[in-house]
Amino acid sequence: MMDDLTPGELPFVGSEWAVALLPGSRSPEAYRNWERLLLAAGFLLETFPYPLRFVAALAPALELEALTASLQRVGWQAVDPLTYRWSGGTYLHLVRDRFGPCLHACHFGLTAAGTATEQLVGLGKPAIALVGQGPQFNREFAQAQGRLLGPAVRVIEEPRAVPPAARAMLADPDYFQMVLANGRERMGEPGATSRIADRLLRLWQDTP
Repeated sequence: MMDDLTPGELPFVGSEWAVALLPGSRSPEAYRNWERLLLAAGFLLETFPYPLRFVAALAPALELEALTASLQRVGWQAVDPLTYRWSGGTYLHLVRDRFGPCLHACHFGLTAAGTATEQLVGLGKPAIALVGQGPQFNREFAQAQGRLLGPAVRVIEEPRAVPPAARAMLADPDYFQMVLANGRERMGEPGATSRIADRLLRLWQDTP
Protein backbone atom coordinates (compact mmCIF):
# COMPACT_ATOMS: atom_id res chain seq x y z
CA MET A 1 0.00 0.00 0.00
CA MET A 2 2.90 2.37 0.65
CA ASP A 3 4.61 1.63 -2.67
CA ASP A 4 4.42 4.06 -5.58
CA LEU A 5 3.74 7.09 -3.39
CA THR A 6 6.74 9.00 -4.66
CA PRO A 7 6.89 12.73 -3.94
CA GLY A 8 6.84 15.30 -6.69
CA GLU A 9 6.39 19.01 -7.17
CA LEU A 10 2.98 20.63 -7.04
CA PRO A 11 3.67 24.14 -8.33
CA PHE A 12 0.58 25.64 -6.74
CA VAL A 13 1.48 24.62 -3.16
CA GLY A 14 3.19 27.49 -1.41
CA SER A 15 3.69 28.55 2.19
CA GLU A 16 0.11 27.93 3.29
CA TRP A 17 -1.05 24.94 5.28
CA ALA A 18 -1.93 22.42 2.59
CA VAL A 19 -4.92 20.21 3.35
CA ALA A 20 -5.68 17.08 1.32
CA LEU A 21 -9.32 16.30 0.54
CA LEU A 22 -9.82 12.55 0.08
CA PRO A 23 -13.43 11.64 -0.78
CA GLY A 24 -12.76 8.04 -1.80
CA SER A 25 -13.13 6.44 -5.20
CA ARG A 26 -16.41 4.53 -5.24
CA SER A 27 -19.41 6.09 -6.95
CA PRO A 28 -21.95 7.28 -5.85
CA GLU A 29 -20.61 7.26 -2.28
CA ALA A 30 -17.60 9.42 -3.14
CA TYR A 31 -19.85 12.22 -4.39
CA ARG A 32 -21.76 12.32 -1.11
CA ASN A 33 -18.47 12.25 0.80
CA TRP A 34 -17.16 15.09 -1.37
CA GLU A 35 -20.10 17.33 -0.49
CA ARG A 36 -19.56 16.72 3.23
CA LEU A 37 -15.83 17.38 2.92
CA LEU A 38 -16.54 20.69 1.20
CA LEU A 39 -18.82 21.69 4.07
CA ALA A 40 -16.06 20.73 6.50
CA ALA A 41 -13.54 22.79 4.53
CA GLY A 42 -15.85 25.80 4.76
CA PHE A 43 -16.08 25.50 8.54
CA LEU A 44 -12.32 25.12 8.76
CA LEU A 45 -11.78 28.30 6.75
CA GLU A 46 -13.81 30.26 9.28
CA THR A 47 -11.56 29.49 12.25
CA PHE A 48 -8.17 28.09 11.20
CA PRO A 49 -5.45 30.47 12.42
CA TYR A 50 -3.17 30.13 9.36
CA PRO A 51 -3.65 30.53 5.58
CA LEU A 52 -4.95 27.36 3.93
CA ARG A 53 -4.75 25.72 0.52
CA PHE A 54 -6.85 22.66 -0.32
CA VAL A 55 -5.63 19.91 -2.64
CA ALA A 56 -8.23 17.35 -3.69
CA ALA A 57 -6.61 14.03 -4.64
CA LEU A 58 -9.26 12.49 -6.88
CA ALA A 59 -9.66 9.05 -8.38
CA PRO A 60 -9.64 9.20 -12.20
CA ALA A 61 -13.00 7.40 -12.35
CA LEU A 62 -14.86 10.24 -10.64
CA GLU A 63 -16.74 12.60 -12.93
CA LEU A 64 -15.23 16.05 -12.82
CA GLU A 65 -18.53 17.73 -13.68
CA ALA A 66 -20.25 16.36 -10.60
CA LEU A 67 -17.38 17.45 -8.35
CA THR A 68 -17.22 20.98 -9.74
CA ALA A 69 -21.00 21.37 -9.52
CA SER A 70 -20.76 20.68 -5.78
CA LEU A 71 -17.95 23.24 -5.47
CA GLN A 72 -20.02 25.93 -7.10
CA ARG A 73 -23.09 25.13 -5.00
CA VAL A 74 -21.24 25.86 -1.77
CA GLY A 75 -19.62 29.06 -3.02
CA TRP A 76 -16.28 28.21 -4.66
CA GLN A 77 -15.61 30.23 -7.81
CA ALA A 78 -13.88 28.74 -10.85
CA VAL A 79 -10.49 30.17 -11.82
CA ASP A 80 -9.92 27.45 -14.40
CA PRO A 81 -11.36 23.92 -14.78
CA LEU A 82 -9.13 22.51 -12.00
CA THR A 83 -8.72 25.54 -9.72
CA TYR A 84 -11.32 27.16 -7.48
CA ARG A 85 -11.17 30.20 -5.23
CA TRP A 86 -13.00 31.05 -2.02
CA SER A 87 -14.11 34.62 -1.45
CA GLY A 88 -11.36 35.22 1.11
CA GLY A 89 -8.61 34.22 -1.31
CA THR A 90 -8.13 30.55 -0.44
CA TYR A 91 -7.58 28.17 -3.37
CA LEU A 92 -8.69 24.60 -3.95
CA HIS A 93 -7.01 22.46 -6.62
CA LEU A 94 -8.44 19.35 -8.23
CA VAL A 95 -5.71 16.79 -8.97
CA ARG A 96 -6.45 13.53 -10.76
CA ASP A 97 -3.08 12.04 -11.69
CA ARG A 98 -0.58 12.96 -8.92
CA PHE A 99 -1.85 11.16 -5.85
CA GLY A 100 1.56 10.60 -4.25
CA PRO A 101 2.67 14.24 -4.57
CA CYS A 102 -0.65 15.41 -3.12
CA LEU A 103 -0.21 13.33 0.01
CA HIS A 104 3.44 14.32 0.42
CA ALA A 105 2.64 18.02 0.00
CA CYS A 106 -0.16 18.24 2.56
CA HIS A 107 0.13 18.93 6.28
CA PHE A 108 -3.00 16.94 7.14
CA GLY A 109 -6.07 15.54 5.43
CA LEU A 110 -9.84 15.70 5.58
CA THR A 111 -10.78 12.19 4.61
CA ALA A 112 -13.71 9.91 3.86
CA ALA A 113 -11.73 7.11 2.27
CA GLY A 114 -10.31 3.72 3.13
CA THR A 115 -6.97 3.00 1.48
CA ALA A 116 -6.16 6.67 0.86
CA THR A 117 -6.47 7.49 4.56
CA GLU A 118 -4.14 4.63 5.45
CA GLN A 119 -1.60 5.81 2.89
CA LEU A 120 -1.82 9.36 4.22
CA VAL A 121 -1.15 8.16 7.77
CA GLY A 122 1.63 5.89 6.51
CA LEU A 123 3.41 9.00 5.23
CA GLY A 124 3.23 10.49 8.71
CA LYS A 125 0.31 12.86 8.11
CA PRO A 126 -2.71 13.25 10.41
CA ALA A 127 -6.22 12.59 9.14
CA ILE A 128 -9.52 14.03 10.29
CA ALA A 129 -11.92 11.31 9.13
CA LEU A 130 -15.47 12.47 8.44
CA VAL A 131 -17.96 9.63 8.82
CA GLY A 132 -20.10 9.07 5.74
CA GLN A 133 -23.33 7.21 5.08
CA GLY A 134 -21.60 4.25 3.45
CA PRO A 135 -21.80 1.61 2.27
CA GLN A 136 -18.00 1.63 2.59
CA PHE A 137 -16.94 4.60 4.68
CA ASN A 138 -19.56 4.46 7.42
CA ARG A 139 -19.26 4.86 11.19
CA GLU A 140 -18.22 1.27 11.84
CA PHE A 141 -15.55 1.33 9.16
CA ALA A 142 -14.16 4.69 10.27
CA GLN A 143 -13.96 3.60 13.91
CA ALA A 144 -12.25 0.33 12.99
CA GLN A 145 -9.79 2.22 10.81
CA GLY A 146 -9.14 4.62 13.67
CA ARG A 147 -8.22 1.69 15.91
CA LEU A 148 -5.88 0.36 13.22
CA LEU A 149 -4.13 3.67 12.61
CA GLY A 150 -4.05 4.95 16.18
CA PRO A 151 -3.79 8.59 17.24
CA ALA A 152 -3.05 9.85 13.73
CA VAL A 153 -6.78 9.63 12.95
CA ARG A 154 -9.52 11.69 14.58
CA VAL A 155 -12.95 10.31 13.66
CA ILE A 156 -15.74 12.89 13.63
CA GLU A 157 -19.44 12.68 12.83
CA GLU A 158 -20.30 16.06 11.34
CA PRO A 159 -18.52 18.66 9.15
CA ARG A 160 -18.80 21.40 11.78
CA ALA A 161 -16.68 19.26 14.16
CA VAL A 162 -13.61 19.64 11.92
CA PRO A 163 -12.36 22.98 13.32
CA PRO A 164 -12.19 21.75 16.95
CA ALA A 165 -10.36 18.61 15.79
CA ALA A 166 -7.86 20.74 13.84
CA ARG A 167 -7.32 23.10 16.79
CA ALA A 168 -6.65 20.12 19.06
CA MET A 169 -3.88 18.99 16.69
CA LEU A 170 -2.29 22.43 16.71
CA ALA A 171 -2.50 22.71 20.48
CA ASP A 172 -0.21 19.71 21.04
CA PRO A 173 3.41 20.67 20.21
CA ASP A 174 4.45 17.02 19.95
CA TYR A 175 1.50 15.76 17.94
CA PHE A 176 2.89 15.95 14.41
CA GLN A 177 6.18 14.34 15.40
CA MET A 178 4.27 11.54 17.11
CA VAL A 179 2.12 11.04 14.01
CA LEU A 180 5.25 10.68 11.88
CA ALA A 181 6.58 7.87 14.06
CA ASN A 182 3.11 6.33 14.30
CA GLY A 183 2.81 6.12 10.52
CA ARG A 184 5.99 4.10 10.15
CA GLU A 185 4.97 1.79 12.98
CA ARG A 186 1.43 1.17 11.74
CA MET A 187 1.98 1.03 7.97
CA GLY A 188 5.64 0.10 7.51
CA GLU A 189 8.16 1.24 4.95
CA PRO A 190 7.73 1.27 1.15
CA GLY A 191 8.99 -1.68 -0.86
CA ALA A 192 6.62 -4.45 0.19
CA THR A 193 5.66 -5.27 -3.40
CA SER A 194 9.25 -6.04 -4.37
CA ARG A 195 9.85 -8.03 -1.20
CA ILE A 196 6.72 -10.12 -1.78
CA ALA A 197 7.71 -10.76 -5.40
CA ASP A 198 11.25 -11.77 -4.37
CA ARG A 199 9.91 -14.12 -1.73
CA LEU A 200 7.50 -15.76 -4.17
CA LEU A 201 10.28 -16.14 -6.71
CA ARG A 202 12.53 -17.86 -4.15
CA LEU A 203 9.71 -20.18 -3.13
CA TRP A 204 9.06 -21.06 -6.76
CA GLN A 205 12.77 -21.69 -7.39
CA ASP A 206 12.99 -23.94 -4.32
CA THR A 207 9.97 -26.02 -5.33
CA PRO A 208 11.02 -29.44 -6.73
